[in-house]
Amino acid sequence: MWSRIRLGECLMSLALPADAKPNLQAAYDLGRKADAKPPGGKVKAMSKAHLAEAIDLLARVYEATGENDAAAAWRVERAKYPPEQVPAPRPAK
Repeated sequence: MWSRIRLGECLMSLALPADAKPNLQAAYDLGRKADAKPPGGKVKAMSKAHLAEAIDLLARVYEATGENDAAAAWRVERAKYPPEQVPAPRPAK
């Protein structure tokens, strides 16, 4: 999943959204499978972070290709994956 996201990101930086779309869609599909049936019943934080990143990039792809309705739908999907909350640092002794 991670390699497809990186490839999609590289293709987007080269202004090739049509080429990035299938890679990002595949990454999203893989992430959804991991989200639906995680081993041991727990979803890894990294898989959720990767899934959120793939969704962000898919929204950018659809925006770049002028498909604003699809981009908006991906942004709605992205709202299902809030950013991870990092615990506050412990006070110094």
